[in-house]
Amino acid sequence: MKEKLKNKFLGINELSENKEKSLILLLIWIVFIGGVVIYIKSYKDQEQTTQNVFVFNNLETIFNEYKDYKYDISIKDVEGNTSLFAGSIKDGVDTGTKTVGEEIVNYKNDNNIITNTDTNQIIDNLYDGYLSYFFKADNIYNYVSFLSGETREDKDIKIYSYEYVYDDKNISFEITTTVNRISSIVITYDDHIYNIKYNL
Repeated sequence: MKEKLKNKFLGINELSENKEKSLILLLIWIVFIGGVVIYIKSYKDQEQTTQNVFVFNNLETIFNEYKDYKYDISIKDVEGNTSLFAGSIKDGVDTGTKTVGEEIVNYKNDNNIITNTDTNQIIDNLYDGYLSYFFKADNIYNYVSFLSGETREDKDIKIYSYEYVYDDKNISFEITTTVNRISSIVITYDDHIYNIKYNL
């Protein structure tokens, strides 16, 4: 009985002994099933590709999130010397630590009045001629927003690149973002490389 049903399902007459017809029908079924499998696989691949498309916020929207935040800034020169600034900005007041070699300075910058928080003395050389203007997120965006730059996307990150002249010297910015956050900012200027990271 099972054999009869099987033959009927495959389109083979019980009395037929035509092996050629049976082989053709078998091939048709194989092709049909293979086509269905390929279709399902391509549909799933297309669906997965669609799910991996990232929609990035524009740069202005991303930078607007950074009013109160923490920062880590490392500055390297061509000789390999490194200065580190780590701190936070809250309500416009910048509180942090500068580290150069074994020298550590704890500071507070309130309305451009910089004091050593250990001695309460005013500091006038905290930034040593570095681009302290670009330590703040707002200032970086205000500057690059007027420049023509290039963008590229790599999976879940977007990179903005800008080149210009600042105080008669070439300056470049590379701002790497996720869909809604700043991952890192690299500024190259006057034989120094500034690596900046912000955290909300």
